[in-house]
Amino acid sequence: MKPKQLKIQFKNGLGKLPTSLISDRERFTLTLWAYFVENGASYMLENKRRDFSDEYSKGYTNDLPKNITDLNELVRLLRSNLFGVDAELIAGKEIQEQYGRIEKRKKIQKPDTIKVSLGKQTFSFDPYYLADSVFRAYGVEGLAPKKKAVKYSEYSLTKDNDQLMKLMSNFVSTDDLRESLQGVNFDENGVAASDGFKVFWIKGKALDNGLYNPKTSQKIDRRFPQYLSIFPEKQLLSFTVDTKEFTKTLLSLEPSYKEVVKKRFKIKQVVCVLNDGILELIHDNEDYSIDIRLKVKTDYSGPKFVFGFDLVHIKGFLNSVVKLTNPKSLTIQFTQADRGFTVNLPTPFGDSVFLLMPIILVGKYYQSKGEFAMAVNEYLKKETESNAPAKPTANIKILKLKGLAAKAKLKLALI
Repeated sequence: MKPKQLKIQFKNGLGKLPTSLISDRERFTLTLWAYFVENGASYMLENKRRDFSDEYSKGYTNDLPKNITDLNELVRLLRSNLFGVDAELIAGKEIQEQYGRIEKRKKIQKPDTIKVSLGKQTFSFDPYYLADSVFRAYGVEGLAPKKKAVKYSEYSLTKDNDQLMKLMSNFVSTDDLRESLQGVNFDENGVAASDGFKVFWIKGKALDNGLYNPKTSQKIDRRFPQYLSIFPEKQLLSFTVDTKEFTKTLLSLEPSYKEVVKKRFKIKQVVCVLNDGILELIHDNEDYSIDIRLKVKTDYSGPKFVFGFDLVHIKGFLNSVVKLTNPKSLTIQFTQADRGFTVNLPTPFGDSVFLLMPIILVGKYYQSKGEFAMAVNEYLKKETESNAPAKPTANIKILKLKGLAAKAKLKLALI
């Protein structure tokens, strides 16, 4: 009996294999997996297989759909009109295996499997490794059937929100050695992602919990770092720039640089000098005799401040969060040149904080941390004094005394 052909769609098809060439067994496996995903089954990559063998090979495991409590119920589902196949549960047996150069025997408990008959074809599969079967045949594309579109107006903090995952993907790491930073973290404090140089955090209570791949929504068996301790409780200084002017000026650094070096290199380090209401963006490359300097107006009136950052990291923020929210101005907060810079922006998903770690400058652009701290203290002290309520002058005090004396004389005259 052939399984009923449920309507299943995949994000990018199934590689180069047309759907018409999929066999009955493959169609059954893909249809069943689509049902698993649609009803809340999750999957993850694990290092040890479920058969308890001594070989540590990676494989995808999955749980059952939320509406299925055990394997007997799954068998009844397969026999129902939804799938319409002959299925039976095969209990796992305890067997003895011989291994090693010296003959040894080890008892191994084989897992329960489900036997399915499709006409003349009969096969068995492990329901808890259905994801692994799909992955080995069709890769990640097969693991990610096209989900029901999440309306952009919902703005829910969940791994199933495609718009949210697309936004957060701009901040995850691409380094394979940093697996804990390759996903988007969901917890009771909100949603966060980081690549080790920048962190983006949307505040709120997430509907999911754990680390998930932003492209496939697959759960990653890693622990995200304690990111809340990275954000400073208070920043001492700030400056505000016009968003369009700042973005246009910053991004124009790269084309200017490429023209000089004939597009062989990419600009990375940008030096910023903040002084007298002007933010000067500098790229100074002595090897190519390059000295590009562009200026942006700000409202800053504090002491001279020199800092640096990587253009790649700020571009990701400008092309994603800033493009989505489209604010008229950006307020960048800071305390020192070796601490994170923060930008607070409201997004459709909730209030957010972007933190960017600066580049430590050396050589001619080096600024003493102690001298700048002293200058900041003096500046803040003057700001506090200027904002304090004015004290009455001596002339005002004399006028008050004269007024009191006149009132006293009037009282004596009336007596």
